Amino acid sequence: MNPVDTNAATNKNAPPALSPADSQMLQSSLWMMAQAQGENAARGPAALSTTPTLAGLWQALQRRWPLALGVSVGATVLAVLAVFFVMPPLYQTSIRIRVAKQAGAEDVTFAIFTANMEALVKSPLVLSAALNDKTADGRDIKDLGLVRRQGLGAIDWLEKELKTDYKLGPEVLRVTLASDEPQDAADLLNAIAKAFFNEYAQMEASKKQQRLAELRGKKERIEDDLRGLRTNLDRILKQLDVKDLQQAAMQVQYWQNKIAAAETDKRANDLEISRTHSDILTYEARLKNLDKQPVPDAVLNEFYSRDGSIQANEKKLADIDEQIADCFRKYVEPYATQAATPLKRDKESLRAKRSEREAELKPKFEVSWRKQVREEFENQIAIGKEKLQSFDRRRESLDKEIRELNEKAKAAGSGARPPQIVATEEKIELAKKSLEWTAQKISDVELEVPGSRIIPLAPAAVPLEKDRTRQTKIAGAGGLAVFFFALFGVAFIEFRSRKIGLADEVNGLGLKVLGTMPALPPRNQKTDAAAAEKWQARLNESVDAIRTVILHQARTEALHVLMVTSAQSGEGKTTLATQLAGSLARAWKRTLVIDGDLRHPATHVLFDTPQEPGLAEVLRGEVEPTDAIRATPFARLWLLPAGNGDAHAIQALAQDNVRTLFEALKQQYDFIIIDSPPVLPVTDTLLLGQHVDGLVYAVLSEVSRAPAIHAAQQKLAPLGVRTLGAVVLGTQAEFDEKNYGYALGQAK
Repeated sequence: MNPVDTNAATNKNAPPALSPADSQMLQSSLWMMAQAQGENAARGPAALSTTPTLAGLWQALQRRWPLALGVSVGATVLAVLAVFFVMPPLYQTSIRIRVAKQAGAEDVTFAIFTANMEALVKSPLVLSAALNDKTADGRDIKDLGLVRRQGLGAIDWLEKELKTDYKLGPEVLRVTLASDEPQDAADLLNAIAKAFFNEYAQMEASKKQQRLAELRGKKERIEDDLRGLRTNLDRILKQLDVKDLQQAAMQVQYWQNKIAAAETDKRANDLEISRTHSDILTYEARLKNLDKQPVPDAVLNEFYSRDGSIQANEKKLADIDEQIADCFRKYVEPYATQAATPLKRDKESLRAKRSEREAELKPKFEVSWRKQVREEFENQIAIGKEKLQSFDRRRESLDKEIRELNEKAKAAGSGARPPQIVATEEKIELAKKSLEWTAQKISDVELEVPGSRIIPLAPAAVPLEKDRTRQTKIAGAGGLAVFFFALFGVAFIEFRSRKIGLADEVNGLGLKVLGTMPALPPRNQKTDAAAAEKWQARLNESVDAIRTVILHQARTEALHVLMVTSAQSGEGKTTLATQLAGSLARAWKRTLVIDGDLRHPATHVLFDTPQEPGLAEVLRGEVEPTDAIRATPFARLWLLPAGNGDAHAIQALAQDNVRTLFEALKQQYDFIIIDSPPVLPVTDTLLLGQHVDGLVYAVLSEVSRAPAIHAAQQKLAPLGVRTLGAVVLGTQAEFDEKNYGYALGQAK
């Protein structure tokens, strides 16, 4: 390799320390970059959204399914054990009561009745009566141990603990009490059933007496109405001359004809009112827009034609037209045109004068015309309003006439049976039917037996075994809820971490995916030679695919110095840099790998070469670049290790000598691959990035986080560093076993 020339300061002297002014300027620049980064982060891509989606949670759960399953199973077991510990099984004591449905009753009515019975059995009135009762062997219900422990809150306790349902049938009410004292629970339930039956019987008896009182009062009111109707019928018969019914019918027909004629006149009058009102609205609208309406051209022309000056002007124009025509009759061209030209000018002059005269007359005429039209419109509106008043008086007169005729016709009746008699007789018949129905209803209610719809089916018996159904259901439901909640919790935590799992997630950050690399085999996993060869083939194929993309861009763009970095440490940037450099060397490209991570160098370990001298010594001017660059075991591949980095070497990255160094190295090599430090922890990458042609991010699957990658992009964006894309490491295989065999040259 030829030596690389650099200036004397680089070769002999260490770079000077930054002055206070330069240091302050650098801090100011970094602060502005951080501000820009924060603003861009606020407007980050949708892929950084912390709002979980169903697809995102599912992907997160797939990445952490062993942990999620373990946590969910463990939480479920603990929840089930907690339920069995906190809620021990109890004895379930119950009574059964039949709630009968009335024949012909609607389902809605019966549903309301059954709901009322459930409420009644748990009402404070029934519970209080039960607590004041005695057991079958003479003990007070209040002295039962189950009740005595509740103290003054026994009623409230019973309202909460009593459970009612119709699970045994639509007409079977079951009342259940869970306790650890089955004998006391049975005695208490039997007392509640007894109090319930007594209360229902009293309610039914009270309702029966109330209904009877209402029905009897209704019967009396109907009888009074019936007597009044009969009296009214007698009075109508005396007032009307029912012996001359034919004459009364003819008189009614005469009045009805007059009513029809009056109604016809009224409809015609109303039509005239509508038309007049419409005309008034039309004239008012035209009057409102009159000032905006231009004078019609025909009216203007007629007005102009009456003006003496315009008339004289028109006569002169006619004479000139005759003279022009005479010129064309007497002379031939071009003499005719020459003779007519002065006449045409005179003609144009006369037309101009007429226009001026018209412009002079037009404003005055417009004012006069609008005044005349306004007076005409106002006159029409006044006439219309007078007509409306006349039509309104006519309508009032017709309405009065129609009312009087209707009253006469109604008083006289029509036909053989006047309407007053017919209406009164119909009311009498309706009153008789209502009286019969009310009497029958009173008889039915008197025959009803109170409480016949509530029948005891089975008293409360002492259960022999505890019921674990409730405990099992709650444990099952709670365990299932805890299981899915734990799954969701693990998935949500994993989703919020925003780890990159698939290459498509990198696209959501605005980064182009240049390719993927397979995951490294576990260190503690022993693999045979065939498996190792197969994995190496997968690795080479993946890296060569990335190399092909870069070479394609390099053909049309100046890509010589490439920097490989990552957002955080431990994301595979060194592996990607060395593998990409090796792939370029296999493609017959002279390639130099520079370990730019002066703080945590690692490239020399991969190539099994000394760490120093290296880039740090070159930056401090202690050695020449040619003395620090070493050959590697691979053809066309050289390495410039990091060397012994310190604060002076890191500060030297900000000097212009770095650009001179890279410009010189580009003359020696086809490609320079820089393994730089991660972007977020330190600023070294920002300094190196100013001297490279392109940047490649290393993204480690299930390790790299989307917010960190986006923050790294925002940190480099103000410097104008061109990002080629990202490579996702540690992904699943993109080829099957058959394709790997093809890559190794095996037979199909």
